[in-house]
Amino acid sequence: MRHELALLALVGTVLLCGSAKAQKGAPDTALPPRPAESGTTATPGAAKPAKTPGNALPTTTASAPAAPDSSAALEFSWDIWWHFHQHEFLDLRRRVHAGVLLPKQQPFDPLLPALVARAPRPTPAEIEGVVAPRLLAIGVGDGGGELVAGALMGMARVGARSDRIPGAPEQQFLELAVASPVRGIAETAVLALGILGSERALDALGALLCDDERGRKLAGLPAVPYRMRSLAAYGLGVIGQATGSQRTRQVVCRALTGALDAAAAPATDTQVACVLALGMTPLESDPSHSASAAWYSRETQLAYLQVLAERPESGRLVRAHAWASLARLARDAAPEQREPIARRMLASLADPGLDPLARESCILGLGELCGSAGTPADLAAVDALFAILRGGTASEPDAARLALVALAGRPAQSRSYEQLLQRVRERLLSDTHAPAARTRAWSALALGVLEARLLRSGRRAEEPVRDALRALWKRESSPDVLSACALALGLCGDREACAPLSECLARGGDDALRGYCALALGLCGDSGAAPALRTILRQSTHRPFVLESSAIALGLLGEKAVVEDLLAGLGESLSQTSQGWFALAVGLVGDARALPVLVERLNDDKLTRRSRAYLAVALGMICESAAAPWAQPISEHLAWRATSETLYSGSGQGVLELL
Repeated sequence: MRHELALLALVGTVLLCGSAKAQKGAPDTALPPRPAESGTTATPGAAKPAKTPGNALPTTTASAPAAPDSSAALEFSWDIWWHFHQHEFLDLRRRVHAGVLLPKQQPFDPLLPALVARAPRPTPAEIEGVVAPRLLAIGVGDGGGELVAGALMGMARVGARSDRIPGAPEQQFLELAVASPVRGIAETAVLALGILGSERALDALGALLCDDERGRKLAGLPAVPYRMRSLAAYGLGVIGQATGSQRTRQVVCRALTGALDAAAAPATDTQVACVLALGMTPLESDPSHSASAAWYSRETQLAYLQVLAERPESGRLVRAHAWASLARLARDAAPEQREPIARRMLASLADPGLDPLARESCILGLGELCGSAGTPADLAAVDALFAILRGGTASEPDAARLALVALAGRPAQSRSYEQLLQRVRERLLSDTHAPAARTRAWSALALGVLEARLLRSGRRAEEPVRDALRALWKRESSPDVLSACALALGLCGDREACAPLSECLARGGDDALRGYCALALGLCGDSGAAPALRTILRQSTHRPFVLESSAIALGLLGEKAVVEDLLAGLGESLSQTSQGWFALAVGLVGDARALPVLVERLNDDKLTRRSRAYLAVALGMICESAAAPWAQPISEHLAWRATSETLYSGSGQGVLELL
């Protein structure tokens, strides 16, 4: 079922781990059983990953590497979209770090905050003196593949993502780990170099990507495996997206285009990673050098990607991602750069022979590139998107809804914008009555996303939209549609919906629906729901989606006591699966109070290595100041169904399946 939250993947495999004795490239053992749902038992054999990706952790076993050009399909569903875009609406890290922490059991004193209060976020001294050394010690220890890989991912988070300049020992250790005989540790180290955020890692990542003499020496192999090359490309993209330096971005783009243009073309998997990383690394505009190298300016970067997108020899996966990267880079470019690309997308959509994956990228791209100014290109794009809603195939109508919501979600002071907004709303409201449950669910989510963006821009809430969503809630029977409707009501900030949402949450039943009800209560700002949410959180030891959603809701409400509840649950949990769920929930909404507990448990060698791996990652998550997860730039505006193995494998070995 689609709504299983990513935490169900905790005991599944991750990208990055092999048998502790396995050599890189050697076959790995079978996947472990999938964790059991409440009231069920795990099925022996190969693990089946949760549908919602993004929360896999290192284990001591992993599936055998797939062929370089193989992949699993990532379904274009509303909850998958939400999973990768929720941070735009939650702003969870800022809310968790807001306010102050006070000692418990202190009498009220108006002077107390000034005397003893502290910020919720760990201080630089705590990160530098406690967290980073402990993770480094775990990483260099003999703790086994999954624990070391967990420590590497935790360590990567306490670098630039925690407003900290990583120390030389950390980078040196990661570079040494690239040569680990354990395939999973080596791959984790490559990706961690990018997440760490140190520009000193550019040379190492570039060498690994290009498979040159230095890269082979770093890997300790006669040739750098395609997976490591792909992960190096993603790591370069993470650095390129985060930096504000044009020179650094040029270095990143030069390495990426160099790999793509090499005489010996890399595997399709690596080409996809390079194209995605290019889209994550926006160069500055310089029209005077439009004929320079592809890595020189935004103009040359866009021209290079357009060639890849339109050239049949590029292959269907590369072309689909090239169109997506073009849209990402052109959306904030000058009109003279943006409009020709939008026209090329429209022309491509008119071609009946265009590959379906490229079609979806072009549909989504129109939502990024076009506007509401009423120009001929804008009007043609809107008409094309509505035509796809009426007669598109497969997931094209869903992509068209997202594109129209992107257009209507950017308010403008013009009559043409108001006409567009009315037209989009009317169509989405009509589609909440559609015969297909999938259409009703997508339309509900689209309405919620649109209203949330408009509210954020300062516009007033649209009561007819809230009324329509409440009416859908009353008449709907599909748990999937109800889940989307609950989320949409939360995104609209509809306080009138809090009572039925609370009733559904308390009633029990479908865990996905209950989780979205909890999240909606947090989005609505219903502080009166906090006691019930705390109770449900404590009762959800074996219900990971409800647990995580309740924790996030309490974090959105500013309920600092949620950390104490999660730490208590962590201490009381007897299974490594439950310990992992609680540890990662602490990582999502935890603050400085959790550091001593997590460090103490991380030092406890009586716990399983897997449980300690969860704790290591949670430590890094708490220290982060970055608003969004490290992988969001990869998943943002993605060509969803054009998946490659290191992007999304379906077995926990892709970057979109990791914490």
